[in-house]
Amino acid sequence: MNNISDAHAQELTSMGNCLLHYHDSDRVVDHNTLSSLQQIAYVKEVSGDFTVDDRQDFVLVDTSSASVTITLPRIRNGREVEIIKTVSANRVTVIPSGTDTVLGGSGVIIVNRFDAIRLKAVDGIGWVAI
Repeated sequence: MNNISDAHAQELTSMGNCLLHYHDSDRVVDHNTLSSLQQIAYVKEVSGDFTVDDRQDFVLVDTSSASVTITLPRIRNGREVEIIKTVSANRVTVIPSGTDTVLGGSGVIIVNRFDAIRLKAVDGIGWVAI
């Protein structure tokens, strides 16, 4: 544990510049930072069967011509993905890879337009809704 000298203690209480800690003003998110973080999410639009990989955060599914099956990647603890059905016709079936599970079972079905399911991978449990 580091000892803080009286000079550093003064800086801590006076909001002085100190390399030992951060000030609240250092934690302010500006517009450029926020914009760059929003661009990290990757959206994939599909209209046929598709296997999600580590690049997709959101999958927009167009089922206007046929039902679509979305296969989730293997469980990697903490991985999240959201599947969104964008049209009324047909349905989306979301299935896991291998022996993984989705909501404790072999898959889920999305029927209505703009219905979505956000899933998180949890080691030892499977894909759970969040």
